[in-house]
Amino acid sequence: LNQSWGLPEYNHFGTDEFIRLCRLIGAEPQISVNAGSGTADEAAAWLQYCNGAPTTKYGAMRAANGHREPYNVRYWEIGNELWGDFQIGWQTPESNARRYMEFVRAMRRVDPTVRFIATGADVDFYREWNGELMKQAGAKLDLISTHLVIGMQPGEQRRPNADNPFTHAADLAVPVGVGRKLDEMRAQLESDPRTRGRAKLAFTEWQFWSPRDSDPRFTNLGGAVNAAAFFHMLIRRADFVPVSNMSNLVQFAGIHRQRGRVFLTPSYHVLRLYSDMVGARLLPIRLVSSGYDVHDGNRRAPEIPNVPHIDSLALLSADAHTLRLYIVNRSLDQEIIANIVVRDGGFHEGGIVRRLSARDLAAANTPEQPEAVTVTTADLGDAKNNLQRVALPAHSVTVIELRRR
Repeated sequence: LNQSWGLPEYNHFGTDEFIRLCRLIGAEPQISVNAGSGTADEAAAWLQYCNGAPTTKYGAMRAANGHREPYNVRYWEIGNELWGDFQIGWQTPESNARRYMEFVRAMRRVDPTVRFIATGADVDFYREWNGELMKQAGAKLDLISTHLVIGMQPGEQRRPNADNPFTHAADLAVPVGVGRKLDEMRAQLESDPRTRGRAKLAFTEWQFWSPRDSDPRFTNLGGAVNAAAFFHMLIRRADFVPVSNMSNLVQFAGIHRQRGRVFLTPSYHVLRLYSDMVGARLLPIRLVSSGYDVHDGNRRAPEIPNVPHIDSLALLSADAHTLRLYIVNRSLDQEIIANIVVRDGGFHEGGIVRRLSARDLAAANTPEQPEAVTVTTADLGDAKNNLQRVALPAHSVTVIELRRR
């Protein structure tokens, strides 16, 4: 029984299956140990199962299960949201920091090369919780986690009786507000010489949720537009936030299975648009955009001034032959015509345009209509001229790919 969620836990998908999945999809495995009701010795045993030589107690168990070579899992998260009284074995800021050190000492005796992710707090209540981690474990901190599972419905707005237009405009501004909060979290870590320039953040869970299908959430286009803007925000801060996990691969914002059919969410399509640019270089851009201010918005990020309608990112592939321009239009109802100027003339020969859009912000895929919201692709044609007037539909994601001559 999964005691936290009150659901059966069949354990059909365990450590070996998880590692195999990571290898199949090219993902870096990250494991969260039980620091609530679990013990440091249990966590150390799990680490040895994954990374120990086949001559060790638990490495031999892994080898007996058909996997002689160590898995070499590098990232280990110590607990999950231990600040919440909904967790079994929830902690205070002081006891969480003590537990972190207890687990790190036990696990480093098994493998001193791994990186640990301490349980940090969310962006809207982090200061005391993370401050205690810095106080007790500053020199031993590698990464501190943060999460954001955020409600998108009108009842989550601070404005009384918020209507849908206000709610949705505030919702689509959340990535901007979260980015500014991450900058504040960085400043806190930089204020202590023990963590300055070394300790970083790991955004190990984020998701946009609402009980209403009409709000931007993980199943629909609005959630996908927010996911793209969230990627932009994180990529700009990748030097400080090197780990990010969108929640979740299956069911939530990824692959759905209903009534015997498998289909993809719009957020999955967004993730795929970015996933093949691993190792790309972030290029500087100059963006001029209309915008708006959010006051009394979502309770997790209620005050967000100067929100641009357009959120753009430019990535140059590792071989420098492909330039990708990622453009989010977060306007609820306005198509925006963009004038794009690329200073490097070597990218003006032509290209392609990929777009994720629909008439309705709440458009979603279903078992009956699995491709109601999907990526369309078209030739850009004469890039030098056509980049002067690029149509960006309301609430959409547009990707322009240019190749060097």
